Amino acid sequence: MWYGLRFVGDWDNASPSAEDLKDARRSACLSVYEAAALCGFHRSTYQRQEQGRSRASVAAFRLLLAHAGWMPYQSWSGWRIKDGELWTPEDWCTTPGEIRAIPLLLQQIAELRRLLRLAEASIEELSTPPIEPTLP
Repeated sequence: MWYGLRFVGDWDNASPSAEDLKDARRSACLSVYEAAALCGFHRSTYQRQEQGRSRASVAAFRLLLAHAGWMPYQSWSGWRIKDGELWTPEDWCTTPGEIRAIPLLLQQIAELRRLLRLAEASIEELSTPPIEPTLP
């Protein structure tokens, strides 16, 4: 069963039904012609699968799920891809450029933490009272 862009079912379904294939296409907002082209099938071959006259292709089913924005792994539940952007379950959008920047940002954070530790050590050193020399 489909709810918006999220497929409530099993990505590992080894034998999707004709109805599953049709639901996947509709959720991807594709016509029969567009779905056939996306899957690399002739229109009539795809239509036979959707009508149940031929076995529905697992690869086509998964491709349509992905095109609809469905993520195959449980840890990605609620995430979706729309118009080339990754959307979180909370509706935050992330672009590919922002994702590519994450390693650089993590390096910058690590360097700032290192500098902070050095600054804290310097402050602690400065705030420690000097040891008074003892006279004999």
